[in-house]
Amino acid sequence: MTGREGSSARVTALGAEATEARDRLDALLGEIGRRRDEVLDWRTQLRRHRREVGLVVGGVAVLAAAGLAGTVSRRRRRAGLVARVAELSDKAERLQHALGRVIDDPDRLAPEPSGRWKWKAIREGVSLAVPVIRILIPHIAAALAKRSDKRPPQ
Repeated sequence: MTGREGSSARVTALGAEATEARDRLDALLGEIGRRRDEVLDWRTQLRRHRREVGLVVGGVAVLAAAGLAGTVSRRRRRAGLVARVAELSDKAERLQHALGRVIDDPDRLAPEPSGRWKWKAIREGVSLAVPVIRILIPHIAAALAKRSDKRPPQ
């Protein structure tokens, strides 16, 4: 019977050890579950890390504002006084050059364009005029229709 008592003591010790291991695992799983809930709770995270979130949101806002300010500044610079002055000085140079040619030889006229250039100019003019006419015809027709509606019947 001593063999049974030895095995019974061993079984009891193993059972106690297993129960102790289960208790430790339950405690660990409970802690892991609590931490998971804590990490996934965004309100708690926002409360804990208020300063960091504020800095990130502020940084994004500053970057967006800087980009917008740069875009506005570039647009203003392009259409600003410097651009207008450059355009006017370019026109003045071209006018000076043209007037210089007229002064050098007042009787000189531009050469007559060759026949090929005339036809090319006509083709280009027609290709530009057709889409414009297609756009304008409905508006003209509508205006004429309105005008005829306003006239009293005769």
